[in-house]
Amino acid sequence: MSNLSVKVALGGHEVDVFRARLGLFLQLERYRQNVSDAIKERHSGDVAVSLFEYLRLATREELEYGALPWHEIITAYINIELLNALPKDLPMLKHPMKGGENRPVPWHHPQRPFIMWIHILATSYGWSLAEIEELWPEDAAAYVQEIATDEQFRKEWEHMLSPIAHPTNKKGKDLFKPLARPSWMATRPRKTKILRKMLPAGTTVDLSGVTLSDTDD
Repeated sequence: MSNLSVKVALGGHEVDVFRARLGLFLQLERYRQNVSDAIKERHSGDVAVSLFEYLRLATREELEYGALPWHEIITAYINIELLNALPKDLPMLKHPMKGGENRPVPWHHPQRPFIMWIHILATSYGWSLAEIEELWPEDAAAYVQEIATDEQFRKEWEHMLSPIAHPTNKKGKDLFKPLARPSWMATRPRKTKILRKMLPAGTTVDLSGVTLSDTDD
């Protein structure tokens, strides 16, 4: 676990900010995402408001909007964000979802990420809201990954038993198609470095994308 607190300078005095438990962490993440979205859309006003709300929530201080120097706001924000950063050793965090896996859904709303974590943990372990909010975020992330892993394996088992997973070719050969896994569960081949002098001479042809036809079975 990283440091449990950090000192930030706001309004001419130092404030001790403690590392957030899950409940506060998820609320801070909402404002952190708002900051990121506002920067991408170049809405300077939204950036300022989201930064201020982030600091007010993290410090529990009665901060006055517009009264803090800009450099103090940015420095405090960066230090608090680093304090609460999750470790990247979990595959689910190290390899986030891509493309269609992370496509927004029509029923999305600003509180949904917070509610999703609570819902997943409460449903799986029967913990109360108060118990879940007191978890350290990295511990909660590890629990959620295990829950998601079990759910994926259950889906794969059900898929394997379904006829959808067993199409056949013209000869009646079973062409089993396993259920696709999310990107964070995908096997990543180890890269091997080869000396240039060991490479084959002349023109090489890449056949990695070539598939056999039914007549080649």
